Amino acid sequence: MPNDKEEKKEPGSQEPGGRTPGPQASGPDTSGSQRTGSAVPGSGGPGGKEDSGFIRQRTKPKPLSKRRALFYVIVAFAAGIAFALGVFLADQLIIPYFNRPAAESADAQQENATEEEPATEEETQQPDVVVEEKDLQLSDYQALKDQLYQIGQDMDAAIVTVSGTTQGTDPFGSDYENTDQAMGLVIQNDGENLLVLTQSEALSNAQDIQITFQNGEEEKAQLVGSDGNIGLGIVSVPLNRLSDSLKDNLKVATLDTTGSVEQGDVVVAVGSPLGSIYSILDGTITSVTNDISIDDAVYSIYTTDMAGSTEGSGVLLDLEGNVIGILWMEYDTDTGSNTLAAISMREIYPLIQKLEKGEQVAYLGLNVSILDYETAQKNNMPQGVYVRQVEEDSPAMGAGLQAGDVITAIGDTDIQTVNQYMECLLSKKPDQDDTIVVQRADGSGGYAQVSLDITYGSK
Repeated sequence: MPNDKEEKKEPGSQEPGGRTPGPQASGPDTSGSQRTGSAVPGSGGPGGKEDSGFIRQRTKPKPLSKRRALFYVIVAFAAGIAFALGVFLADQLIIPYFNRPAAESADAQQENATEEEPATEEETQQPDVVVEEKDLQLSDYQALKDQLYQIGQDMDAAIVTVSGTTQGTDPFGSDYENTDQAMGLVIQNDGENLLVLTQSEALSNAQDIQITFQNGEEEKAQLVGSDGNIGLGIVSVPLNRLSDSLKDNLKVATLDTTGSVEQGDVVVAVGSPLGSIYSILDGTITSVTNDISIDDAVYSIYTTDMAGSTEGSGVLLDLEGNVIGILWMEYDTDTGSNTLAAISMREIYPLIQKLEKGEQVAYLGLNVSILDYETAQKNNMPQGVYVRQVEEDSPAMGAGLQAGDVITAIGDTDIQTVNQYMECLLSKKPDQDDTIVVQRADGSGGYAQVSLDITYGSK
Protein backbone atom coordinates (compact mmCIF):
# COMPACT_ATOMS: atom_id res chain seq x y z
CA MET A 1 0.00 0.00 0.00
CA PRO A 2 1.35 3.61 -0.57
CA ASN A 3 2.87 5.26 2.48
CA ASP A 4 2.24 8.82 3.65
CA LYS A 5 5.13 11.09 2.64
CA GLU A 6 6.20 14.21 4.39
CA GLU A 7 7.64 17.06 2.28
CA LYS A 8 8.87 20.52 3.20
CA LYS A 9 7.27 23.22 1.04
CA GLU A 10 9.13 26.36 0.00
CA PRO A 11 7.23 29.62 -0.60
CA GLY A 12 6.24 30.02 -4.18
CA SER A 13 6.81 26.43 -5.07
CA GLN A 14 4.29 24.54 -7.10
CA GLU A 15 2.40 21.45 -6.01
CA PRO A 16 2.59 18.45 -8.09
CA GLY A 17 0.44 18.72 -11.12
CA GLY A 18 1.59 22.33 -11.88
CA ARG A 19 -0.50 24.03 -9.23
CA THR A 20 0.79 26.75 -6.87
CA PRO A 21 -0.73 26.54 -3.44
CA GLY A 22 -2.49 29.66 -2.27
CA PRO A 23 -1.91 31.47 1.01
CA GLN A 24 -3.47 29.96 4.01
CA ALA A 25 -6.27 31.97 5.63
CA SER A 26 -7.29 31.72 9.12
CA GLY A 27 -10.46 33.72 8.62
CA PRO A 28 -13.00 34.54 6.05
CA ASP A 29 -11.93 34.94 2.49
CA THR A 30 -11.42 38.62 1.59
CA SER A 31 -10.65 38.16 -2.00
CA GLY A 32 -14.01 39.36 -2.86
CA SER A 33 -14.86 36.26 -4.83
CA GLN A 34 -17.61 33.91 -3.70
CA ARG A 35 -17.30 30.15 -3.95
CA THR A 36 -19.91 27.57 -3.49
CA GLY A 37 -19.50 24.06 -2.00
CA SER A 38 -17.01 22.82 0.45
CA ALA A 39 -13.37 22.48 -0.15
CA VAL A 40 -12.06 18.92 -0.41
CA PRO A 41 -9.49 18.36 2.27
CA GLY A 42 -6.05 17.98 0.89
CA SER A 43 -7.12 19.00 -2.59
CA GLY A 44 -4.74 21.94 -2.72
CA GLY A 45 -7.07 23.64 -5.18
CA PRO A 46 -8.26 27.24 -5.10
CA GLY A 47 -10.40 27.89 -2.12
CA GLY A 48 -9.39 24.45 -0.77
CA LYS A 49 -8.52 23.89 2.80
CA GLU A 50 -5.75 21.55 3.87
CA ASP A 51 -5.82 19.77 7.19
CA SER A 52 -2.03 19.64 7.39
CA GLY A 53 1.09 20.25 5.46
CA PHE A 54 1.39 16.66 4.22
CA ILE A 55 -0.05 14.99 1.05
CA ARG A 56 -2.04 11.73 1.82
CA GLN A 57 -2.41 9.11 -1.04
CA ARG A 58 -5.09 6.38 -0.89
CA THR A 59 -5.91 3.28 -3.19
CA LYS A 60 -9.57 2.65 -3.62
CA PRO A 61 -10.66 -1.06 -4.54
CA LYS A 62 -12.32 -1.55 -7.85
CA PRO A 63 -15.99 -2.14 -7.32
CA LEU A 64 -17.28 -5.78 -8.16
CA SER A 65 -19.36 -5.91 -11.31
CA LYS A 66 -22.70 -7.74 -11.41
CA ARG A 67 -21.57 -10.08 -14.20
CA ARG A 68 -18.56 -11.33 -12.27
CA ALA A 69 -20.65 -11.80 -9.14
CA LEU A 70 -23.15 -13.91 -11.09
CA PHE A 71 -20.30 -16.07 -12.46
CA TYR A 72 -19.00 -16.85 -8.97
CA VAL A 73 -22.46 -17.79 -7.80
CA ILE A 74 -22.88 -20.26 -10.70
CA VAL A 75 -19.46 -21.92 -10.08
CA ALA A 76 -20.20 -22.33 -6.40
CA PHE A 77 -23.60 -23.84 -7.16
CA ALA A 78 -22.09 -26.36 -9.65
CA ALA A 79 -19.36 -27.39 -7.18
CA GLY A 80 -21.99 -28.05 -4.55
CA ILE A 81 -24.00 -30.27 -6.88
CA ALA A 82 -20.85 -32.26 -7.87
CA PHE A 83 -19.92 -32.82 -4.24
CA ALA A 84 -23.42 -33.99 -3.35
CA LEU A 85 -23.42 -36.41 -6.31
CA GLY A 86 -20.05 -37.88 -5.27
CA VAL A 87 -21.25 -38.49 -1.73
CA PHE A 88 -24.38 -40.23 -3.06
CA LEU A 89 -22.40 -42.58 -5.37
CA ALA A 90 -19.92 -43.47 -2.63
CA ASP A 91 -22.73 -44.31 -0.23
CA GLN A 92 -24.70 -46.40 -2.73
CA LEU A 93 -21.95 -48.22 -4.69
CA ILE A 94 -18.41 -48.11 -3.36
CA ILE A 95 -18.91 -48.64 0.38
CA PRO A 96 -21.37 -51.59 -0.01
CA TYR A 97 -18.94 -53.32 -2.43
CA PHE A 98 -16.10 -53.41 0.14
CA ASN A 99 -18.46 -54.39 2.95
CA ARG A 100 -19.93 -57.34 0.96
CA PRO A 101 -18.91 -60.85 2.33
CA ALA A 102 -16.23 -62.79 0.43
CA ALA A 103 -18.54 -65.75 -0.05
CA GLU A 104 -21.14 -63.54 -1.74
CA SER A 105 -18.48 -62.21 -4.06
CA ALA A 106 -17.31 -65.76 -4.89
CA ASP A 107 -20.88 -66.82 -5.57
CA ALA A 108 -21.37 -63.86 -7.85
CA GLN A 109 -18.18 -64.72 -9.75
CA GLN A 110 -19.32 -68.33 -10.06
CA GLU A 111 -22.68 -67.20 -11.38
CA ASN A 112 -20.99 -64.96 -13.90
CA ALA A 113 -18.70 -67.79 -14.99
CA THR A 114 -21.71 -70.07 -15.35
CA GLU A 115 -23.52 -67.52 -17.46
CA GLU A 116 -20.47 -66.99 -19.65
CA GLU A 117 -19.67 -70.72 -20.10
CA PRO A 118 -22.83 -72.80 -20.43
CA ALA A 119 -22.43 -76.54 -19.72
CA THR A 120 -22.02 -78.85 -22.70
CA GLU A 121 -24.51 -81.54 -23.50
CA GLU A 122 -22.15 -84.30 -22.34
CA GLU A 123 -21.60 -82.59 -19.00
CA THR A 124 -25.29 -82.15 -18.39
CA GLN A 125 -25.98 -85.79 -19.26
CA GLN A 126 -23.19 -87.31 -17.12
CA PRO A 127 -24.69 -89.19 -14.20
CA ASP A 128 -23.16 -88.96 -10.75
CA VAL A 129 -20.80 -91.83 -9.94
CA VAL A 130 -21.90 -93.63 -6.83
CA VAL A 131 -19.39 -95.99 -5.22
CA GLU A 132 -21.16 -98.62 -3.21
CA GLU A 133 -19.11 -100.66 -0.78
CA LYS A 134 -20.01 -104.31 -0.67
CA ASP A 135 -18.62 -107.10 1.46
CA LEU A 136 -17.59 -110.15 -0.54
CA GLN A 137 -19.66 -113.20 0.21
CA LEU A 138 -18.89 -116.87 -0.36
CA SER A 139 -21.28 -116.75 -3.28
CA ASP A 140 -19.08 -114.09 -4.92
CA TYR A 141 -16.03 -116.31 -4.56
CA GLN A 142 -17.98 -119.22 -6.01
CA ALA A 143 -19.01 -117.06 -8.96
CA LEU A 144 -15.35 -116.29 -9.71
CA LYS A 145 -14.43 -119.95 -9.49
CA ASP A 146 -17.27 -120.80 -11.85
CA GLN A 147 -15.92 -118.33 -14.41
CA LEU A 148 -12.44 -119.86 -14.18
CA TYR A 149 -13.78 -123.37 -14.59
CA GLN A 150 -15.84 -122.21 -17.56
CA ILE A 151 -12.58 -121.30 -19.32
CA GLY A 152 -11.42 -124.89 -18.87
CA GLN A 153 -14.75 -126.37 -19.87
CA ASP A 154 -14.77 -124.34 -23.09
CA MET A 155 -11.38 -125.86 -23.96
CA ASP A 156 -12.69 -129.42 -23.40
CA ALA A 157 -14.03 -129.36 -26.97
CA ALA A 158 -10.39 -129.30 -28.18
CA ILE A 159 -9.17 -132.03 -25.82
CA VAL A 160 -9.03 -135.67 -26.89
CA THR A 161 -7.65 -138.96 -25.64
CA VAL A 162 -4.86 -140.53 -27.71
CA SER A 163 -4.41 -144.29 -27.41
CA GLY A 164 -1.42 -146.14 -28.84
CA THR A 165 -1.64 -149.93 -29.06
CA THR A 166 1.35 -152.23 -29.37
CA GLN A 167 1.01 -155.91 -30.21
CA GLY A 168 3.60 -158.66 -29.98
CA THR A 169 4.63 -162.04 -28.67
CA ASP A 170 6.35 -162.53 -25.32
CA PRO A 171 9.36 -164.87 -24.77
CA PHE A 172 6.97 -167.66 -23.82
CA GLY A 173 5.22 -167.51 -27.19
CA SER A 174 2.07 -165.80 -25.97
CA ASP A 175 0.56 -162.92 -27.88
CA TYR A 176 0.05 -159.67 -25.99
CA GLU A 177 -1.46 -156.28 -26.60
CA ASN A 178 -0.43 -153.15 -24.70
CA THR A 179 -2.23 -149.78 -24.87
CA ASP A 180 -0.84 -146.46 -23.63
CA GLN A 181 -3.02 -143.39 -23.33
CA ALA A 182 -2.23 -139.70 -23.24
CA MET A 183 -4.08 -136.43 -23.44
CA GLY A 184 -4.20 -134.72 -26.84
CA LEU A 185 -4.97 -131.16 -27.99
CA VAL A 186 -6.39 -130.18 -31.38
CA ILE A 187 -4.08 -127.41 -32.64
CA GLN A 188 -4.90 -127.19 -36.35
CA ASN A 189 -7.70 -127.74 -38.86
CA ASP A 190 -6.45 -127.39 -42.43
CA GLY A 191 -9.77 -128.32 -43.98
CA GLU A 192 -8.75 -131.92 -44.66
CA ASN A 193 -7.14 -133.11 -41.44
CA LEU A 194 -7.09 -132.34 -37.76
CA LEU A 195 -3.63 -132.11 -36.19
CA VAL A 196 -3.41 -133.22 -32.57
CA LEU A 197 -0.50 -132.47 -30.23
CA THR A 198 0.17 -135.24 -27.69
CA GLN A 199 2.84 -137.08 -25.71
CA SER A 200 5.18 -139.24 -27.73
CA GLU A 201 5.24 -141.99 -25.08
CA ALA A 202 1.79 -143.13 -26.16
CA LEU A 203 3.00 -143.30 -29.76
CA SER A 204 6.27 -145.17 -29.27
CA ASN A 205 6.26 -148.32 -31.42
CA ALA A 206 2.46 -148.21 -31.63
CA GLN A 207 0.93 -150.17 -34.49
CA ASP A 208 -2.46 -148.61 -33.99
CA ILE A 209 -3.34 -145.05 -32.91
CA GLN A 210 -6.87 -144.09 -31.99
CA ILE A 211 -8.43 -140.77 -31.03
CA THR A 212 -11.41 -140.48 -28.67
CA PHE A 213 -13.25 -137.15 -28.77
CA GLN A 214 -15.24 -135.47 -26.00
CA ASN A 215 -18.57 -136.80 -27.27
CA GLY A 216 -17.22 -140.38 -27.19
CA GLU A 217 -16.72 -140.65 -30.94
CA GLU A 218 -13.58 -142.64 -31.92
CA GLU A 219 -11.46 -142.47 -35.04
CA LYS A 220 -8.12 -143.84 -36.17
CA ALA A 221 -5.14 -141.48 -36.51
CA GLN A 222 -1.74 -141.51 -38.15
CA LEU A 223 1.62 -140.40 -36.77
CA VAL A 224 2.96 -137.22 -38.38
CA GLY A 225 6.13 -136.60 -36.35
CA SER A 226 7.62 -137.00 -32.86
CA ASP A 227 10.58 -135.89 -30.79
CA GLY A 228 11.84 -138.14 -28.01
CA ASN A 229 13.95 -135.37 -26.43
CA ILE A 230 10.97 -133.28 -25.33
CA GLY A 231 8.44 -136.11 -25.50
CA LEU A 232 5.98 -134.55 -27.97
CA GLY A 233 4.31 -135.90 -31.08
CA ILE A 234 1.77 -134.91 -33.74
CA VAL A 235 -0.98 -137.19 -35.12
CA SER A 236 -3.59 -136.44 -37.78
CA VAL A 237 -7.24 -137.43 -38.22
CA PRO A 238 -9.08 -137.08 -41.57
CA LEU A 239 -12.06 -134.71 -41.26
CA ASN A 240 -14.21 -136.69 -43.69
CA ARG A 241 -14.38 -139.53 -41.18
CA LEU A 242 -15.93 -137.35 -38.48
CA SER A 243 -19.63 -136.80 -38.00
CA ASP A 244 -21.17 -133.45 -38.81
CA SER A 245 -22.26 -132.89 -35.21
CA LEU A 246 -18.69 -133.47 -34.00
CA LYS A 247 -17.25 -131.08 -36.58
CA ASP A 248 -19.79 -128.42 -35.62
CA ASN A 249 -18.84 -128.56 -31.93
CA LEU A 250 -15.12 -129.15 -32.38
CA LYS A 251 -12.72 -126.50 -31.10
CA VAL A 252 -9.18 -125.69 -32.25
CA ALA A 253 -6.88 -124.39 -29.50
CA THR A 254 -5.17 -121.02 -29.93
CA LEU A 255 -1.44 -121.15 -29.20
CA ASP A 256 -0.04 -117.94 -27.66
CA THR A 257 3.50 -117.50 -28.99
CA THR A 258 4.03 -113.96 -27.60
CA GLY A 259 5.40 -115.14 -24.24
CA SER A 260 3.63 -112.28 -22.44
CA VAL A 261 3.29 -114.14 -19.13
CA GLU A 262 4.04 -112.44 -15.81
CA GLN A 263 4.37 -113.48 -12.22
CA GLY A 264 1.00 -113.30 -10.49
CA ASP A 265 -1.07 -114.08 -13.60
CA VAL A 266 -4.13 -116.24 -12.97
CA VAL A 267 -4.07 -119.42 -15.09
CA VAL A 268 -6.11 -122.57 -15.70
CA ALA A 269 -4.68 -126.08 -16.21
CA VAL A 270 -6.67 -128.39 -18.49
CA GLY A 271 -6.23 -131.82 -20.07
CA SER A 272 -5.42 -134.26 -17.30
CA PRO A 273 -3.44 -132.29 -14.67
CA LEU A 274 -4.80 -134.55 -11.92
CA GLY A 275 -4.19 -137.74 -13.91
CA SER A 276 -7.75 -138.05 -15.24
CA ILE A 277 -8.98 -136.68 -18.56
CA TYR A 278 -10.95 -133.39 -18.49
CA SER A 279 -9.80 -132.48 -14.99
CA ILE A 280 -9.40 -128.74 -14.37
CA LEU A 281 -7.28 -126.71 -11.95
CA ASP A 282 -6.88 -122.97 -11.47
CA GLY A 283 -4.07 -121.08 -9.79
CA THR A 284 -1.38 -118.42 -10.12
CA ILE A 285 1.97 -118.10 -11.88
CA THR A 286 4.62 -118.00 -9.13
CA SER A 287 7.74 -117.55 -11.29
CA VAL A 288 8.73 -116.93 -14.90
CA THR A 289 12.51 -116.81 -14.45
CA ASN A 290 13.28 -120.55 -14.15
CA ASP A 291 14.41 -122.85 -16.94
CA ILE A 292 14.95 -126.53 -17.57
CA SER A 293 17.75 -128.22 -19.45
CA ILE A 294 16.91 -131.34 -21.43
CA ASP A 295 18.77 -133.07 -24.24
CA ASP A 296 19.89 -130.47 -26.79
CA ALA A 297 17.63 -127.70 -25.44
CA VAL A 298 17.01 -125.19 -22.64
CA TYR A 299 13.47 -123.89 -22.15
CA SER A 300 11.94 -121.23 -19.93
CA ILE A 301 9.39 -122.65 -17.55
CA TYR A 302 6.43 -121.20 -15.67
CA THR A 303 5.93 -122.46 -12.14
CA THR A 304 2.51 -122.33 -10.43
CA ASP A 305 0.92 -122.89 -7.02
CA MET A 306 -1.27 -125.73 -8.33
CA ALA A 307 -0.66 -129.27 -7.08
CA GLY A 308 -1.09 -131.92 -9.78
CA SER A 309 -0.29 -135.54 -10.46
CA THR A 310 3.02 -136.92 -11.69
CA GLU A 311 0.94 -139.13 -13.99
CA GLY A 312 -0.90 -136.16 -15.47
CA SER A 313 -0.42 -134.05 -18.57
CA GLY A 314 -2.05 -131.09 -20.22
CA VAL A 315 -1.63 -127.42 -21.05
CA LEU A 316 -1.79 -124.07 -19.27
CA LEU A 317 -4.34 -121.41 -20.31
CA ASP A 318 -4.54 -117.69 -19.67
CA LEU A 319 -7.82 -115.95 -18.85
CA GLU A 320 -8.54 -115.54 -22.57
CA GLY A 321 -8.38 -119.28 -23.09
CA ASN A 322 -5.09 -119.18 -25.03
CA VAL A 323 -2.48 -121.92 -24.55
CA ILE A 324 0.58 -120.34 -22.94
CA GLY A 325 2.49 -123.49 -21.95
CA ILE A 326 2.69 -127.29 -22.00
CA LEU A 327 2.67 -129.00 -18.60
CA TRP A 328 6.01 -130.54 -17.68
CA MET A 329 5.50 -133.01 -14.83
CA GLU A 330 9.17 -133.85 -14.37
CA TYR A 331 10.25 -130.36 -13.28
CA ASP A 332 9.80 -130.62 -9.49
CA THR A 333 9.79 -134.37 -8.87
CA ASP A 334 12.86 -134.23 -6.60
CA THR A 335 11.06 -132.20 -3.91
CA GLY A 336 7.88 -134.29 -4.01
CA SER A 337 5.65 -131.20 -4.07
CA ASN A 338 4.08 -132.06 -7.44
CA THR A 339 3.36 -128.38 -8.17
CA LEU A 340 2.52 -127.86 -11.82
CA ALA A 341 5.02 -126.25 -14.17
CA ALA A 342 4.78 -125.56 -17.89
CA ILE A 343 7.26 -125.03 -20.73
CA SER A 344 6.81 -121.70 -22.52
CA MET A 345 4.74 -122.11 -25.68
CA ARG A 346 6.66 -119.27 -27.32
CA GLU A 347 9.96 -121.18 -27.05
CA ILE A 348 8.68 -124.63 -27.97
CA TYR A 349 6.55 -123.49 -30.90
CA PRO A 350 9.38 -123.75 -33.53
CA LEU A 351 9.73 -127.44 -32.65
CA ILE A 352 5.96 -127.96 -32.99
CA GLN A 353 6.04 -126.35 -36.43
CA LYS A 354 8.77 -128.77 -37.51
CA LEU A 355 6.73 -131.74 -36.26
CA GLU A 356 3.60 -130.48 -38.06
CA LYS A 357 5.53 -130.73 -41.33
CA GLY A 358 6.43 -134.34 -40.60
CA GLU A 359 10.13 -133.56 -40.28
CA GLN A 360 12.39 -135.47 -37.91
CA VAL A 361 14.46 -133.67 -35.30
CA ALA A 362 18.24 -134.12 -35.22
CA TYR A 363 19.68 -135.49 -31.98
CA LEU A 364 23.14 -134.87 -30.43
CA GLY A 365 22.70 -135.91 -26.80
CA LEU A 366 24.13 -132.87 -24.99
CA ASN A 367 22.89 -131.25 -21.79
CA VAL A 368 23.93 -127.62 -22.17
CA SER A 369 23.58 -124.33 -20.32
CA ILE A 370 23.95 -120.65 -21.00
CA LEU A 371 27.42 -119.13 -20.70
CA ASP A 372 26.89 -115.40 -21.09
CA TYR A 373 29.56 -112.74 -21.57
CA GLU A 374 29.78 -111.67 -17.93
CA THR A 375 30.16 -115.24 -16.65
CA ALA A 376 32.75 -116.02 -19.31
CA GLN A 377 34.79 -112.93 -18.46
CA LYS A 378 34.59 -113.55 -14.73
CA ASN A 379 35.87 -117.15 -15.06
CA ASN A 380 38.31 -116.46 -17.90
CA MET A 381 36.36 -118.70 -20.26
CA PRO A 382 35.46 -118.36 -23.96
CA GLN A 383 31.90 -117.30 -24.72
CA GLY A 384 29.60 -119.96 -26.16
CA VAL A 385 27.38 -122.87 -25.07
CA TYR A 386 28.71 -124.78 -22.09
CA VAL A 387 28.43 -128.59 -22.16
CA ARG A 388 27.29 -129.80 -18.75
CA GLN A 389 26.78 -133.46 -19.57
CA VAL A 390 27.10 -135.87 -22.48
CA GLU A 391 24.47 -138.60 -22.77
CA GLU A 392 25.74 -142.16 -22.96
CA ASP A 393 25.71 -143.82 -26.38
CA SER A 394 24.74 -140.51 -27.98
CA PRO A 395 26.12 -139.10 -31.25
CA ALA A 396 27.92 -136.46 -29.17
CA MET A 397 29.74 -139.07 -27.09
CA GLY A 398 30.67 -140.98 -30.24
CA ALA A 399 32.17 -137.78 -31.70
CA GLY A 400 34.31 -137.21 -28.62
CA LEU A 401 32.58 -134.22 -26.93
CA GLN A 402 33.25 -133.89 -23.21
CA ALA A 403 31.63 -132.19 -20.23
CA GLY A 404 33.26 -128.76 -19.82
CA ASP A 405 33.66 -128.12 -23.54
CA VAL A 406 32.42 -124.77 -24.83
CA ILE A 407 30.73 -124.99 -28.24
CA THR A 408 31.59 -121.96 -30.40
CA ALA A 409 30.51 -123.15 -33.87
CA ILE A 410 28.44 -125.82 -35.64
CA GLY A 411 29.31 -126.17 -39.32
CA ASP A 412 29.48 -122.62 -40.69
CA THR A 413 27.32 -121.13 -37.92
CA ASP A 414 28.91 -119.27 -35.01
CA ILE A 415 27.32 -120.23 -31.68
CA GLN A 416 27.23 -117.71 -28.84
CA THR A 417 23.90 -118.47 -27.13
CA VAL A 418 21.71 -121.48 -26.38
CA ASN A 419 18.97 -120.08 -28.67
CA GLN A 420 21.43 -120.09 -31.57
CA TYR A 421 22.41 -123.65 -30.69
CA MET A 422 18.75 -124.81 -30.65
CA GLU A 423 17.90 -123.02 -33.91
CA CYS A 424 20.92 -124.57 -35.59
CA LEU A 425 19.95 -128.10 -34.53
CA LEU A 426 16.37 -127.60 -35.81
CA SER A 427 17.84 -126.92 -39.24
CA LYS A 428 19.69 -130.27 -39.24
CA LYS A 429 18.44 -133.75 -40.14
CA PRO A 430 19.18 -137.19 -38.73
CA ASP A 431 22.13 -139.02 -40.37
CA GLN A 432 23.55 -135.67 -41.57
CA ASP A 433 27.33 -135.23 -41.17
CA ASP A 434 28.67 -132.03 -39.63
CA THR A 435 31.58 -130.44 -37.76
CA ILE A 436 31.42 -128.99 -34.23
CA VAL A 437 34.07 -126.56 -32.99
CA VAL A 438 34.68 -126.43 -29.23
CA GLN A 439 37.05 -124.68 -26.85
CA ARG A 440 38.54 -127.23 -24.42
CA ALA A 441 40.54 -126.57 -21.24
CA ASP A 442 44.24 -127.33 -21.82
CA GLY A 443 45.15 -127.92 -18.15
CA SER A 444 47.20 -124.72 -17.80
CA GLY A 445 44.33 -122.29 -17.25
CA GLY A 446 43.74 -121.69 -20.95
CA TYR A 447 41.62 -123.14 -23.72
CA ALA A 448 42.50 -124.82 -27.01
CA GLN A 449 40.28 -125.06 -30.07
CA VAL A 450 39.20 -128.56 -31.10
CA SER A 451 37.19 -129.53 -34.23
CA LEU A 452 35.10 -132.71 -34.07
CA ASP A 453 33.27 -134.57 -36.87
CA ILE A 454 29.77 -135.76 -35.95
CA THR A 455 26.78 -137.54 -37.48
CA TYR A 456 23.36 -136.54 -36.12
CA GLY A 457 20.98 -139.18 -34.85
CA SER A 458 17.29 -139.25 -33.89
CA LYS A 459 15.37 -140.11 -30.78
